[in-house]
Amino acid sequence: MIGFFLAIFIGITSINCVCFAQGSRHQSPLMMQRWENYVTSMKTQPLQKGCEPTYFQASEKNTQGKAIQFKGTVILYHGFTACPQQYFEWATQYLNKEGFDVFLPLLPGHGRAWTGKSNAENNISGLPTRINWKAKYSQFVHEMNQIMTYASGIRVVGGLSVGGEAAISSVTLSDGIYDRVLLLSPFLKVSDENAKSSKGFFWSDLLRSLQEDLQEIKISMIDLVSTPQNPLYSVSLKTQSWGATCEGLERKGGRAGYCQFSLNAVSANQKLGQKIIDDSLHFKHFPLVQIVSVENDPVASIATVKAWKENIDQSSPSTSSMCVMPTGVNHSMLSRFDSPKENKYWLNPLLKSITLFVSEGQIISNKDKISKDEGVPFCEM
Repeated sequence: MIGFFLAIFIGITSINCVCFAQGSRHQSPLMMQRWENYVTSMKTQPLQKGCEPTYFQASEKNTQGKAIQFKGTVILYHGFTACPQQYFEWATQYLNKEGFDVFLPLLPGHGRAWTGKSNAENNISGLPTRINWKAKYSQFVHEMNQIMTYASGIRVVGGLSVGGEAAISSVTLSDGIYDRVLLLSPFLKVSDENAKSSKGFFWSDLLRSLQEDLQEIKISMIDLVSTPQNPLYSVSLKTQSWGATCEGLERKGGRAGYCQFSLNAVSANQKLGQKIIDDSLHFKHFPLVQIVSVENDPVASIATVKAWKENIDQSSPSTSSMCVMPTGVNHSMLSRFDSPKENKYWLNPLLKSITLFVSEGQIISNKDKISKDEGVPFCEM
């Protein structure tokens, strides 16, 4: 099984991958030069395979030998502790064949090579923190927008989880660059499911015991502990882990990215989420938006995303759609490398549906069934 996923990874990375894009059939020289400058700047730190900023060129011909019409440019931001690898399959097996160039940058502080005596530790020191999150994310999004300003054809921005935050920021900090926005399991706030669970991902038993009181005064436990003035601040800086499955099985199967992180970095993502919510209230020009979340997502709060969608629907004349995948679908819904033994029955239908959104602007249809927890319709696959 592990060998199967590794073969997929090796095969995909060899298709149309151009990390240094010295030329392009469709993009302007100025855009490609800016992309190359960005790629060069990322080489100051050794990166894992699958984490390098990557560019996949649109295919020229289909399997029948007929020419494929170029349609546009897609930029996709990966999730927290993950890497561009999350999109390799979708980019090469779907988007390229629909006539799209795909650019996959690396989120700030992510993807650094494994370290330690047994090569089993992540250098997470570059992840955005409560102190520098605003500067790091703003600089990153500005740089990506500077690249996409000169993109050809339809311009689409997308993101998974924290990458969804970057995608929304790209829109609110740009001047009408993008035509469509795709948000997959978008993260704006840690899921309330974690607060209720005795197996929460991000905090110790001690901190979890405080959650009920903190909820009453509307303060996130993670944000509270990550405040430098808090006596428990040092807890937020300690290294946490996604666990043995990530450290062992997923790594052996070729998963790129971190298995380790800190609560402080999670808090930085929440701070970005709150800024996005605040900024969106004053933004009037959202393009077409498609949101796909997961019912009972233990990572990202669906209620917060739903409230954000309702706000932009009121303030912006554009169209947005939101649906949820059934409970059990991974938060990182596109990656075969996460939980590799799992039967990802949803993956191929989902890839087809989101490709139609990117290519044709086709909103994902909703089933009649409604999620009881959040009142969001299920996605019709």
